[in-house]
Amino acid sequence: MNIPRLPMNVYTWAILTVLDLAETPFLEATYFPTGVTRMGMLSEREIRSYVDNYLRSRGVFGIFSDDDQLTDAGSFIWDHSFSKALVNLAEHECLEIEGESAQGSRIGEIISVTQLGRALVSDYDLHIDIANLHVYLFERCQSEKGHESNLVDPISCPRALKPAQIPNALTGNI
Repeated sequence: MNIPRLPMNVYTWAILTVLDLAETPFLEATYFPTGVTRMGMLSEREIRSYVDNYLRSRGVFGIFSDDDQLTDAGSFIWDHSFSKALVNLAEHECLEIEGESAQGSRIGEIISVTQLGRALVSDYDLHIDIANLHVYLFERCQSEKGHESNLVDPISCPRALKPAQIPNALTGNI
């Protein structure tokens, strides 16, 4: 039986969004009150924690509950997808990683979003509708660029992107 999993593009988009939000002075003052400025730079552990909070607080794991199951190793299934998404974003140059170690350990690494990653966050958004079990990416309405509205009608959900419309940096494709 094929169990539906949360699409990779949800993880990649959430990672980019968390890092993009970390660049706001409010979040800097709220989460890093020590006086050490790390504006827009987080460790992998911090990103994982914020992505977990972001997805849980919006009810995503209520829709894709199988991603929230523990593995035999004691980690959540979504942890593996998160790690793959982080590597994918780095390979597509959406993340900048400082302090990379040669041994493959990420301890001590500080991660920030690149201009390419910021462009993806500004061009796309995540639609979550618990009542209708929707979790998908859509293209933000950009009327200043002459695009038509992305809504089927004013009170409906935004139109989901087709798989071929989602950038490879968000899907994990090469």
